[in-house]
Amino acid sequence: MIVPKAVASLVPLAALAATQGQNPVINPELSRQQIWERLLPHMPAQGAAVHFWEPGWIYESCKHEAELRGLNANDIEVFNVHYGDCGEPWIMCRHRAVTSPTRDEMIDIFGRLPVSTRQYIRHVNVFPDLGNGAAGLFYNYNIMFGNGYMDLYVLIHESSHALDYGARPDVGSPFSETSAWQNAYFSDSASPTPYGQTSWVEGYAEMGPLGFYDKHVPGGLGNIQPNKHQIQNQLNTFTGYLNWVLDFGGTCRSRLPNTEPVPMSNSFRVNMVNKPDVSFKSNVTVMDLPETPRIPTTKKHLPKRLHD
Repeated sequence: MIVPKAVASLVPLAALAATQGQNPVINPELSRQQIWERLLPHMPAQGAAVHFWEPGWIYESCKHEAELRGLNANDIEVFNVHYGDCGEPWIMCRHRAVTSPTRDEMIDIFGRLPVSTRQYIRHVNVFPDLGNGAAGLFYNYNIMFGNGYMDLYVLIHESSHALDYGARPDVGSPFSETSAWQNAYFSDSASPTPYGQTSWVEGYAEMGPLGFYDKHVPGGLGNIQPNKHQIQNQLNTFTGYLNWVLDFGGTCRSRLPNTEPVPMSNSFRVNMVNKPDVSFKSNVTVMDLPETPRIPTTKKHLPKRLHD
């Protein structure tokens, strides 16, 4: 589902994106639990150092998203996560009412993405509820999750939206609306999931977890999907055009600029001396990517867990 930000301030109710072709869903359908449980052992954990922000400060995009949901910014913890494969930390925020993921789980699961994928994510935010039935949300290279929905499948789905818009601007942005992607879809006989049928951007994002699985799990997707050949062109196009972006190893080459620190409270002064410094200190290339639409991932459309 994709809607320009002017249509709604929260998760939009109406989809404006053109619907892609209606290839039938591959059979048997895959559950997201099948994907994440078997993929997780092949996504190595990264060591990380965590540094909490000074009291009273939050980054602007987290505060804005919290206020849209009627949340108090003072109930949110903000922290820098410095993984060993990048000279710059990722700044994250998590509402204290969230029970899943825990802070440590949030840091661990995001760090399992290849650094070349992670570098297309600006911030990671987790709230008790995103509103209007959303499990996840992508907007301006920020990824957001509701309580209980930051599993590896949804994380890769949201990150794939970032790759769709940011990783191959030389071909087109979003890549999912280029002939390269759409020709691959029409050359296949199936869609990856029911959600993948709803729009081009969602079809691409749903191919993300399957593409990661096919690339990194020994035996590929064929070990759980006997009809993998029905989506083979989409798999090849997803992994082929992204190439090194999906590979493990190396260090970050580029980063998106952080949003500015702002006071948590609108009515109290804070000590400006303690204002966090979010500028980059290393020689990473600072990416300047155009603004994206808000793209929510709805709970009802996600592939089911095995026991749902």
